[in-house]
Amino acid sequence: MPQFVECSTQADVDRVTAAGNVAVVRSGRFVAWGSSHVEAWESSHVEAWESSHVVAWGSSHVEAWES
Repeated sequence: MPQFVECSTQADVDRVTAAGNVAVVRSGRFVAWGSSHVEAWESSHVEAWESSHVVAWGSSHVEAWES
């Protein structure tokens, strides 16, 4: 079962999602690639590419590309 891990940098997001876990971001700009899973909270901005899955809460912003 994947773990939900708080991330504050893009390197954290990349590491956490590569391990099959869910990256939780609260502020900042991030990119999700491949089949990564990200939860965006508060004022985050996430760009999702390929078959990434993003759940957005609060005033988060998501841009989705491809599938």
